[in-house]
Amino acid sequence: ASGSAVPNMLKLEVTTASGQSLPQNVLLDLAVVSARLARISLAAYSKGLYGIVMPARAFFTRACCLLSRHAAFEEMSGISREDILDAEVVAEAFQPVYWILRDRRLKSLVIAVRGTFSMSDIISDVYASQTEHEGHVLHGGILHGARWIYDKVLPHLREGEHVVITGHSLG
Repeated sequence: ASGSAVPNMLKLEVTTASGQSLPQNVLLDLAVVSARLARISLAAYSKGLYGIVMPARAFFTRACCLLSRHAAFEEMSGISREDILDAEVVAEAFQPVYWILRDRRLKSLVIAVRGTFSMSDIISDVYASQTEHEGHVLHGGILHGARWIYDKVLPHLREGEHVVITGHSLG
C-alpha cells in the first residue's frame, strides 16, 4: 500500500480559458444542473421508456398501458403539468417529439427534444445531407426539425429568460 488514505481518488478540475480553476461549488452546481437536464432528456421519451425506467411501477400499476404520455413525462421529469407549455408527442418526418417547459428550479425555458425512437425519426436521421446555414455546415434532417421546433418555441419566449435546449441522439 502506498500509505495514501484514498489511493484512487479522482480530482476533477475545470479551468477557464485564462487557466483559473473554477471553485468546487461551481462544479457541484454544474453536476446538479446536468443531472436535472439528463432526467428531462430521458423523460422526453415519455411513455416509450417508462416501462424500462420504472419497470416495477409500470408492471404493478399497468402504467405502461394506462398512463398518458404527459403523465409519464411529468413523473419521469419531475415537472408539473402547469409548467409544460407545449408538446408534440408523436413524431413525423422532420418533426421530432419535443417538450417545451418552464423549469422553476433552473429559472429557464427548457426545450427537450426526444432522440431517435420511431421510423419518422429514422427518416430525419437518414436525411444526412450537409446543409449550409449561416456559415456552418449542418445535418439537413436535424436542421429541418430545429426550424420546425423554433416556430413552436417563439410564442413561449420571455424577454431576458434563459433558454436551455436538451436532448439525446436526434434530440
